Amino acid sequence: MRSSIIIIILIVLIVSSIPFSLNNENINTKIAVQNNYTVNPQCFYKNEPAPMGIVDYGIGNNNSGFAFNTTAFTGAVNISSIRTDNSSLPCPYNMTIQLNSVLQFNYNGKNYTYWIQDVALVNTNYSIPKMEIIDNVWNFSSPAGVMLNSTISGNGTVENSTTPYYFSYYHYYINSNEIQFREASFTHDGYPEIYMEFENNGKWTTFDTLNFTFADNAMDYNFVVNGNHYDNIPKNGKNEVFAYDAGLILGGPGNGTSTKAIAMNLTMELDYWNGHNWQAITSAYSAGSDTAETISNVTDIPVINENETGVQISTGNGQPSLLYTPANLSILNFTSTFNNANYITLNGRQYNFTDNSIELTLAPGSYNLSLFTDNGEKIFSQNYTLQAGNTYNFSSTNVYLVKFMENGLKNNISWSVEINNTIYSAKNSMLYFYLTNGSYTYSVLNISNYNVIDNRTGNITVNGHNQEINITFNMINKSSSINTLLENKYAVAGFAGILGLMIVGIFLFHKRKKKYQ
Repeated sequence: MRSSIIIIILIVLIVSSIPFSLNNENINTKIAVQNNYTVNPQCFYKNEPAPMGIVDYGIGNNNSGFAFNTTAFTGAVNISSIRTDNSSLPCPYNMTIQLNSVLQFNYNGKNYTYWIQDVALVNTNYSIPKMEIIDNVWNFSSPAGVMLNSTISGNGTVENSTTPYYFSYYHYYINSNEIQFREASFTHDGYPEIYMEFENNGKWTTFDTLNFTFADNAMDYNFVVNGNHYDNIPKNGKNEVFAYDAGLILGGPGNGTSTKAIAMNLTMELDYWNGHNWQAITSAYSAGSDTAETISNVTDIPVINENETGVQISTGNGQPSLLYTPANLSILNFTSTFNNANYITLNGRQYNFTDNSIELTLAPGSYNLSLFTDNGEKIFSQNYTLQAGNTYNFSSTNVYLVKFMENGLKNNISWSVEINNTIYSAKNSMLYFYLTNGSYTYSVLNISNYNVIDNRTGNITVNGHNQEINITFNMINKSSSINTLLENKYAVAGFAGILGLMIVGIFLFHKRKKKYQ
């Protein structure tokens, strides 16, 4: 019904948003605060309407809790069709896509907690949905927490000094088949600074820069997921339950509203920055907790294959539920021993990384892993089979540089070496590749008008060290070729003459013998 749309929402120590005032009061969270207990997502929303999508509560195998910190989350939504309706709303076809997370840092020995919302307000009454960009920040540091002008600065405003709420509404309308959101966290003069960005038609725009200006020399600032801990939220003087989760969800257009899916066909994926690369979350639930915007008539099923780890959202009667845990997945850790390598491919799909290491959340199955340098040269390749529920550690160790150096060729003449039925080629004086320990047979392939006078063929033994072979080409002289041809011509003529005389002699011998008989 709708053309394909890709929405990617990133957070890197960031603050997020929802339209108008996004309401954090969840009427289903009337449970006692529990510290140091495994979080139960069913305590928040048991049925639709609910904030449906993909959420990490930090709940692992067998309902065991775990926790992790990260400097960034990214949410991706790929929309094939989307249409919502609530006739009771002023704008009945509006809804939101929310990336919600919990930011913590320590300042002067005290922990501060902020709920971050990065939001697209979506009007689904268009062939290509129209979107507006919003960010919200809530102070959840204590039940009496408030937001002051001295707390945060940016393009938005603090609602008033008695509420915990900051709001920024970026009046920019996007109609596009592809949009990305990014929030990047830095340290500016010692305090946390967050860039709120979106990409449209290949151009990145920073729509808000958030600064926690009071927290000079803040420490340990991260987004937090913790499945072992509930906390309080400051709401109308009450202690209400708050979970340390991160989620990408669909909901109503703000102020705690709900909407209904009329047509829905999209996928969602939630990744976090693990210090080296973007990695899909390892545990997922289908409904969020801390936002009050909800949606109904959607089904949410896991999508786990070699290309993605996420969820498929469609229309239908759905219910908040567990999507997957580490028991359904494989974790791949790969370490590169080459400092100039910065990406791998798995069955052809590229994954970038930094600092010689990458960790990925994958579907169980068979993969070809290839390692590449920053200029696209393949330097390692290996096949692996991954089983569900396991973590694997591999590396490119015991791979060494094999280098062929040539001289004698003119510039830009391609030359090749065949090693164990694999051909490597170059157009400069150096041809190189990487091999594991072992013995190899090589041969230099023929080039028109050139002879190889040194090391045309041979053997290479790789045994823990790099290898280098020098190849010398010699251009064939044309006059020499003509002389050689003439010499060959005379030689052939002489041989033919001798052969002719032999034939005549044999003929005469037989003729004379017959005469005497």
